[in-house]
Parts: sequence; C-alpha cells; structure tokens
Amino acid sequence: MNWFKKISQNSVQSEYNIGTPNINVKPLEPLVQEVINELTMKSPNLFYNISDVNIDMGGQNALGWVSNTTANTINLNMARIKSDIKSQTGVSDENSDEYKVYLKKAIASVLMHELGHVEDYDPVSGSFPGGEAAAEQFERNIAL
Repeated sequence: MNWFKKISQNSVQSEYNIGTPNINVKPLEPLVQEVINELTMKSPNLFYNISDVNIDMGGQNALGWVSNTTANTINLNMARIKSDIKSQTGVSDENSDEYKVYLKKAIASVLMHELGHVEDYDPVSGSFPGGEAAAEQFERNIAL
C-alpha cells in the first residue's frame, strides 16, 4: 500500500509541474530565484524557453544580456543592478526591506527585458532582429 501512495503522489506532482521550466540560477542568488518563482506564478510559461540565469558580479557594463550562441540563457550583472539601485534611489542598506523591494523590481525588469530579446531571437539567422525596441516593448507589455 505504501508504494501505491508514493507513486500516486509523484504522478500528481509531475502533472502539476507540466510545462513549468526548471531554471538554473548560477551561482545561486536567492532573490533572483524568488523573483523567477513569483513571475512564474503569475505567468507559468513566461520562462519556458530559458534554461539558465547566470549571475555575473561585474565585468560587463550592461544590466543583463543574452547571446546568439546561448539564447536560452539570461545573464544578470548583479553588481551593476545593485549599484544603479543605490545611485537612483539613495537607499544603500542592502539589508533593508526597502532596498530588497527595489532590487526585486529591478531584477524583474531586467529579466523581462532580456526575455524580450529571447522571444525576438531568430535561430535561422542567429540574430535578434527587433533589437532593443523588441526587448523594451516586451518589458513594457508584461505586468510586473
């Protein structure tokens, strides 16, 4: 009888997760994972084409980026995002609730922008034909 309960519970769980993406956040950044989970709850297929979110702590000037070689991977420059929040809001205490709210909104915004690029990606040409305009429109059209 126990084996049946276990099988039944596992099949219910897998049916519930059908179509839900399994996104690897590397290295693990709990706030990024939290934002992804919240966005996925609002729109379950939002990250369907994404396999990885790479956390870069610097080295790029952009807030985030995707590449035509790995169009299913979003890169986030957390150092730049955090720096922008501090300079634009004047909130510098990374442990404050106010800072975390700003950071989550910024992460969501950058993720949506980069998803716009992913949605725009043309695998035949290996390009993002809509460029920044397509990403910005996607970012605006998704309710955060």
